[in-house]
Amino acid sequence: DFVALYLTAAVISTLGWALIDVFSSSHHIMIGATGAIMAVVVIYALHYPHREVLLFFVLPVEMWLLVIIFLGMDAWLLLHGESVREAVASHLTGAAYGFLYKRFDLRWSRLPRWRGFGRPRLRIVTPEPREKITPRPAGPSWSPSPSATPKPSATAVIPEEQLDAKLDEVLAKIAREGRSGLTEEENRVLEEASRRARNRRSDRF
Repeated sequence: DFVALYLTAAVISTLGWALIDVFSSSHHIMIGATGAIMAVVVIYALHYPHREVLLFFVLPVEMWLLVIIFLGMDAWLLLHGESVREAVASHLTGAAYGFLYKRFDLRWSRLPRWRGFGRPRLRIVTPEPREKITPRPAGPSWSPSPSATPKPSATAVIPEEQLDAKLDEVLAKIAREGRSGLTEEENRVLEEASRRARNRRSDRF
């Protein structure tokens, strides 16, 4: 950012010198970077207006007052100093650019075109919300709903030791109520017992 500021201030202050030189009767060559330096001094004074510096390495002066002295001298020379008018125009242009740079925060790293360059920036990642889990009610009164209880599959194989006991219960119910009173599960027990009986007979022959 500082290199970009310094180079940009040098170019802009040169344009201020060129503009005055076009309308001047005497043309001069400008050598130096005092316009860019003036921009840096103004920005520093805007950040730290009460920071003291030693003028001529002797007099302690606050930065805001030092900038006013410099700008006042340049403004007077712009109006009365024919031979240095182009130079002081460069100073004032650099000072104006420094003020605008601080006022509107014209750092190159903040411009959209240059955001992808320079040091990497931290990314803020927002985690996705977790699904809400309903806690299981505590206490002896809780029991799973009938819909949550898995039903036996119609094609499930009944173990041999359970089939005989269930078959006896089904046959006793048929004797009491008849075949029409059987449930789907009881009919499945009869079909399974009949199938296994046929298999045993076929195995014998």
